[in-house]
Amino acid sequence: MWWIIGVTIFLTICSAWYISHELNLVWEPTKVSSYKNLRVYFFPSITIASIGMTILGLYVVYFKISQTAIQIENTNTQIKDSQKQILLSEQRRISDAALAEDRHRSEVIMSEINNTCVQIDNLFNEVEETPKEFIILIANGLMDSIKKEGNQVLNYRQDISNKQVIFNLSKGEPMHSKWESPMFNLNVFVKNHHPEKIKKLYKETYPENNKIPHFNIAAQLKILVEYSWELADIDSARHNIISKKLSRYTLFASLLNKVELFDEQFMELFTLLNSLAYNSRSLGIDLLAKFSIEINQSNLIEGDINKGMLSNHSMEKIESDGVFHTKHFVDIANQKLEREFGSWKICS
Repeated sequence: MWWIIGVTIFLTICSAWYISHELNLVWEPTKVSSYKNLRVYFFPSITIASIGMTILGLYVVYFKISQTAIQIENTNTQIKDSQKQILLSEQRRISDAALAEDRHRSEVIMSEINNTCVQIDNLFNEVEETPKEFIILIANGLMDSIKKEGNQVLNYRQDISNKQVIFNLSKGEPMHSKWESPMFNLNVFVKNHHPEKIKKLYKETYPENNKIPHFNIAAQLKILVEYSWELADIDSARHNIISKKLSRYTLFASLLNKVELFDEQFMELFTLLNSLAYNSRSLGIDLLAKFSIEINQSNLIEGDINKGMLSNHSMEKIESDGVFHTKHFVDIANQKLEREFGSWKICS
């Protein structure tokens, strides 16, 4: 802007000087001709000054418009930045709330897992004590009479078919001692029967007072697997804890699976969860895919159902007459479905 003013003034002065010099115009206040010559003298200068001022005016208008546009652009940028900050702040708030909810849910599930493990341990101790412990008790009870006879126990063996322990003595015939049904545990039973006959013999010959606790242990193991699956899905830092919790029950889960109390679906989940490592990032368990297959097989819903159509999966721990099991719930379209004991139905 200042250079336009400077150029205009410079050109005006130069043009006035040039005209006066070239035309030899002399200013004489007493002569009328001098006043007439003023028109010739000032016309170019005024024209140049007018053009300069016009350019200056146009430049000022352009400058103002440019400045206004820049201000508007800066304002829009500030508004966008402010909106981004608000959006990021809201996203952080939502993320923090979600993390807090996951942490709370993780603690609740961990508490349920610990409680379930306690119940499994109590049930296990009730019906699955090691036969060796009972054998020692039996041997100790017989020890006095054996010693009085100057005898001693060399070794023993278990007679599964007749539910007895046979003690081989240093003198005389072997001693036979019957055991009570709690001693007849599932591990010994499975080891001493042909795999193809285990399921049938378990149903027909296994002591009835042990079957119900076994069913409860299987139900609690299923609940433990489901809680572990949910926890592993929301908290990868606890994968090693889950693995340690489940590894305690690997043998018994396998035994229950052999007598059809722990079905293949849960055995698959149990095995996968039991193999989790601390640094694993993805669980890879697709329970909804399994559920969609079951629903299709039940013909409960018309058409082909896929896992993407299922939502809001939840589960509920149920106790009925001392027996535990789990109900699953999923939504499909406008209907809620319920899974209990492997069967699906539409919730009323």
